[in-house]
Amino acid sequence: IRVGSIEMIGKMIGRPPGQCTNTAFALVVATFTVTDEAGGALSGATVTGRFLDDYYLDQPVTGTTSRGGTVRFVHKGPACVGAIAILVDDVTAAGRMLDRTAGQLTNFVIPMP
Repeated sequence: IRVGSIEMIGKMIGRPPGQCTNTAFALVVATFTVTDEAGGALSGATVTGRFLDDYYLDQPVTGTTSRGGTVRFVHKGPACVGAIAILVDDVTAAGRMLDRTAGQLTNFVIPMP
């Protein structure tokens, strides 16, 4: 199993726009593409990982890949905490193992207004 890509989008939302207030929050979406050893989409694989930030965030996430081999994770939390990263803990599927030497295991985004 290989995580072929991790696409991340982050946005800071709040009023007034772009300011670190107690009503501002970060919305981050991470989309994983998981493939088999031949590079084909791997459906039904269980992906576990975690969102992390520069301070205290350690939010575990788990999901199952679609027919197209993708799974999406969403984080909503405090704004103005620096970069939000996602880290792959594991990907499992019957009879297969995650190849940690190929593909992508982490990515990050800095949510901006």
